[in-house]
Amino acid sequence: MIHIFEARFLVFIDDDHWWRKMRLPCFLLNYIIAFCYIIPVYYSMPEQAEAKADILEQMCCVPDYIEFDRVFVFASNTAIPIKIIAYSLGFLALQILIFALWTGKRLRQQIKKSVSRRTVELQVRFQKALILQASLI
Repeated sequence: MIHIFEARFLVFIDDDHWWRKMRLPCFLLNYIIAFCYIIPVYYSMPEQAEAKADILEQMCCVPDYIEFDRVFVFASNTAIPIKIIAYSLGFLALQILIFALWTGKRLRQQIKKSVSRRTVELQVRFQKALILQASLI
């Protein structure tokens, strides 16, 4: 999702803009974060036998159609996965917001240049539709 907003921003900037030099390190950082954010969740996974026993204690009866031996308990304490997902989504949303604002600024600057007003209006409408679609996902 970030790449879509960044690619739109990239269209509107000059060849010597500072972002062209910073984009690769920023994308590498994003990929490293995407890989590393799951590590705390992995290390906080409970021992399966104990976790299944705890779940069986909490549930009064397990229906016959559930094969409980095949159940994998991802987390007995959901605080860690929820926090990590919330931080990751917050970081993602912040980057999307930054690119959307930068693109909006560039679109406003395009009005003063030789680009037709209709083209800029269509670009602004597309930007709004893209932001709305991203917020619904």
